[in-house]
Amino acid sequence: MAKHQKRSHRKPFRVLIGVGVIVLIFGFVIWSLHQLVPTLFPTWFDKVLLIMTGLGALLTLLGTAITNVVIPIRKLTQEESTTDKRSLVDSKPIRRVKYETLIARLGRSGKIPWIDRDIANPGLLREHGRVAIVGWMKSGKTREAAEIIRMATEDGVVSAIYEPTSALDLISEESLSEAVAFQIDDREKTLFFVDELGLRPEVERLERLSQCLETITRLRSDTYYLITIQKERLTDSVRNWLIAHDFHLLGMEALTINQRQELVQTAKKILDFNITPDAVAKLANETDGRPYSLVFTLQQASRETELDQALIEKLLSQSEEEAWAEQRRNIISSEPTAELLLESIVTFISAGVTPRSSSIRQYSYYLSKYQKQRQKFFQLLSDATNQWAKFDIVETEGLFTIPEPLILPLLKDNDQARVKLGDFVRNFEASWFDIFPLKLIEALDLIFNTSAWKNISRRTANFKPPKKYWEFYNSPAWKRAMSWLTDGLFNWPVDRILLKIELGENTSQGNYLFSNALIERGRKAVSEKKFRDSIIYYTKAISLNQNNARAYIYRSLAYRNIGNLDEAIADQTKACEIEPGYSWCVAQRGVSYRLMERYEDAIKDFNQAIQLDNKYDFAIAQRGIVYRLMERYEDAIKDFNQALKLDSEDDLAIAQRGVTYRLMERYEDAIKDFNQALKLDNEDDWTIAQRGVTYRLMERYEDAIKDFNQALKLDNED
Repeated sequence: MAKHQKRSHRKPFRVLIGVGVIVLIFGFVIWSLHQLVPTLFPTWFDKVLLIMTGLGALLTLLGTAITNVVIPIRKLTQEESTTDKRSLVDSKPIRRVKYETLIARLGRSGKIPWIDRDIANPGLLREHGRVAIVGWMKSGKTREAAEIIRMATEDGVVSAIYEPTSALDLISEESLSEAVAFQIDDREKTLFFVDELGLRPEVERLERLSQCLETITRLRSDTYYLITIQKERLTDSVRNWLIAHDFHLLGMEALTINQRQELVQTAKKILDFNITPDAVAKLANETDGRPYSLVFTLQQASRETELDQALIEKLLSQSEEEAWAEQRRNIISSEPTAELLLESIVTFISAGVTPRSSSIRQYSYYLSKYQKQRQKFFQLLSDATNQWAKFDIVETEGLFTIPEPLILPLLKDNDQARVKLGDFVRNFEASWFDIFPLKLIEALDLIFNTSAWKNISRRTANFKPPKKYWEFYNSPAWKRAMSWLTDGLFNWPVDRILLKIELGENTSQGNYLFSNALIERGRKAVSEKKFRDSIIYYTKAISLNQNNARAYIYRSLAYRNIGNLDEAIADQTKACEIEPGYSWCVAQRGVSYRLMERYEDAIKDFNQAIQLDNKYDFAIAQRGIVYRLMERYEDAIKDFNQALKLDSEDDLAIAQRGVTYRLMERYEDAIKDFNQALKLDNEDDWTIAQRGVTYRLMERYEDAIKDFNQALKLDNED
């Protein structure tokens, strides 16, 4: 029913869009006449046409930008509250991950066809529940784990995979369990995956992981756990931790000679080279049995089109340190900006903060001392990263991953790296594009709080664009365009605040921008039906600005979508306290009360919303639904009729009136209403099914069967 909830603070700006389009259409008609019969117009009329076209385009663009970008992020009050600097990251210590993402992180070598080593077996999970894969550095542990995950997912053993995030190290122990519990969907078969446990074997991290495991197990006792760890880092404390948590330790054996030869042959297709049989034998016999030893040697040699025994012998004579140093030289020589990008990644990893792509690009530009125009510099960085894929340096889902042996010799002192990043976030000269959203929102807030603006809003609130406008506004192409624009405006400002939080720094101005940007990200998640993700965003926004009514009301709708009605009511009540005249908020609480079957409370809220706005057709129609549920059919019909006087194309009110007529045994009137509603939306499976029920009661069984079949085509899970 969300599509019927059209009333919002955006409507006045949609007037700008409508007026702009009308001006453009009118201008086009006049221009056509001018071209056909120029003698009808004075000579100066060309300038009038030019001004009219520019004005129409300006109004359209301005209305579109404000409606879809600025309004969603403007704050409703000017009050701000001080918050815990780490509260933003406290709510997401784990995240959901896909098999495809795990494979993408492996880089180009991860695309090499799978070599069966008799390890990847989902039966391991069924048998042991908790499995830790132990092997040398770069022995293929993550690849084997990813294969186990793939097979387990395909076999239906698991349906959701989670992994820890960098926030796990920042979250307070008091809020960890609650945050983990909130992230997990306990309706799904879950697997918790920790890659390279030994990289962070500190006691505190192991304790946090223990808390994660206990919380997830409490939610779903049948959860599976999968961990990879380097044999070199399997210390006594880590081994004891694994044993204490009942992990089955699975050792990785070296590749056999036949497996090594098979890996070389399959790598040819991905790395694009030819290799002689004697070179294959040389590689198979003289490498140490780690898949990466073979792949790394082939990557070093792949600049040649023909790999022979002599070339392989030369490469194998290098020490591993020399080989990785050569790899770094190859990376840096691939593109002049690559050295800055590599330095940036090293600094972020050394500082222990998340290597977000947006932040690393900006830091690279900062290191360049602004020698090139910003966008041109970013293009050079993109060119560098595109070439880096062959070195297994990967950018995926907004983060950089990089082979550990490549980065280890370059690591800096942790304190030194954090000082450098602290200087960066304090001194970096932001572009006008970064500042623009904040300044525009501040200016608009001043306008929105004036009495003149409120009068204009009331007068234009009932403006209803034509149906074609709504079709365009809700089209996938328009949503993609707005998503791109929103990401362009807010990705770096948001990532900058996240970086400051991880460094232990923040500002009220940053909180202000970030709070509103998070709301927009939450709305985007809702449009993708990712309700739990949206709740994370809204919760973070509230932690920064506890007087933002819009954040509470949007979070309440997300809660309602996942069935948490008590939380929805609490949020809607809070929003109504902050904004007592917020009729939409009051009406939404009425809907929540209706879903809880607290009909008297629902009626009170709808009455209050209608008192605040006597032309609020949504609230009137919703009150009609409650009257119907209370079997007050005459009152319900009156409300639906009143709502339809205000909006004759409200298919929800029409269909609900049809249901009411059916309960009153006025079947012909019910069928008329269902037909009318379906003319407005012919793919509404609920209305089609309701018409089918009515046909059944009328003993028109063939018509009923047709409707039920049609409804099931639209929703085969009904």
